[in-house]
Amino acid sequence: MIWTALALAAMTGTALAATPPSGTVSESIPTVSWTGNVMPPTAGGCGGPNNSACDNFRLNIIPPSAAFGPYSIKITLTPTAGDWDLEVYGPTGGLIASSGNSPQQTELVTLSNPPAGTYTVTGVPFAPAAGYSAKAELQHQNIVTPPPGTEPVTYFNHVTTLQSPGSDEPSIGCNWNTDKVMFTGVLRTSRISFDDCTSPATATWQDVSFATTSTVTLDPILFTDHITGRTFVSQLTGQDSLTAFTNNDGTDWTPSQGGGIPSGVDHQTIGDGPFHAPLLTPPPPLYPNAVYYCSQDIATAFCARSDNGGVTFGAGVPIYDLTECGGLHGHVKVDFSNTPSRGTAYVPNKGCNGLQAAVVSEDNGITWDVRPIAGSVAGDTDPSVGIASDGTVYFGWADGTGHPMIAVSHDRGLSWSNIRDVGASVMVGSQ
Repeated sequence: MIWTALALAAMTGTALAATPPSGTVSESIPTVSWTGNVMPPTAGGCGGPNNSACDNFRLNIIPPSAAFGPYSIKITLTPTAGDWDLEVYGPTGGLIASSGNSPQQTELVTLSNPPAGTYTVTGVPFAPAAGYSAKAELQHQNIVTPPPGTEPVTYFNHVTTLQSPGSDEPSIGCNWNTDKVMFTGVLRTSRISFDDCTSPATATWQDVSFATTSTVTLDPILFTDHITGRTFVSQLTGQDSLTAFTNNDGTDWTPSQGGGIPSGVDHQTIGDGPFHAPLLTPPPPLYPNAVYYCSQDIATAFCARSDNGGVTFGAGVPIYDLTECGGLHGHVKVDFSNTPSRGTAYVPNKGCNGLQAAVVSEDNGITWDVRPIAGSVAGDTDPSVGIASDGTVYFGWADGTGHPMIAVSHDRGLSWSNIRDVGASVMVGSQ
């Protein structure tokens, strides 16, 4: 009977709590640690700071003195086995930050200058196989204020004049040869022409949707190669996509295979760029660039390459597995620079063993290498990569509290430097 009672208690949220159940971080007590026992899986979030199906630790934050300067509270949760997620609720009970990485990956949240109060740090038993250990640390926050810009910048919203079916999950591309902008959202593809004889410029919206990319979608994506002017529109169907491309801003379309097989079931992305040496640029009239179709699955992600401009694709190649990365990846980008890195392909990922990372191919998508950013924090949204004309890689992401971060690499992601919170000077991000 005693063992039965213990077993029943182990299956109830009220019987399980963090050990110890509460603690304080302050200038004199900069670190507090606790542990949690295995709990029945929730397969989802906790929905609040008092859910007995989750493991709740009450964290009392006492801000440091003014002399300490800007500060942050770094919270980590490391599963012993299985999948624990992390949620942080503010003193009023609202969710202020979270982290949801793959099984056995450390969850991390950073609170920037949080006010005094009692916070709830919740261990979310998404699919645990054992308990966890956690820690909260008071840290100095280094804020670098960039110099102000000197050029006048203005913005103007050009709202579509087209009606239903709306513009959910939009993406945009620009053809530098015609100055036309291509826009897709849900099932419509639009072409926008600008007249800058007036200030602000006026915009004309035209529906240029193609039949196969305007019938069904789980996720719409548009990509424009601004140099060749070719635009791809892709509508996710599950295992692959319905895709078409245009060379004249939507006047004519060519159907595509959609992507390579195997492929993932979610979050597809299309990008193109020059072939990496030793492959040569195809001569005209062949399309000059390699086209990549990447998508994520439950346990991995795939990228496939097209050598005929996106008409057909080769087989999908796994670019990582759950022991390396999980969660959302961003959009594939290819290096156009006239440097030895020309043709290198990058797929950014929000969570690779607790870090942001670029997944990189230097052999035209045959093999891929995960290159993490030391000191970064896994986030909840997909990151992005930009590549300069000299091959410098800029990696942007939102960390565990939504702060916009940038890291720079001069060696194709093998090392990263100049990690900056680019929103710190204006306090962009969660508090």
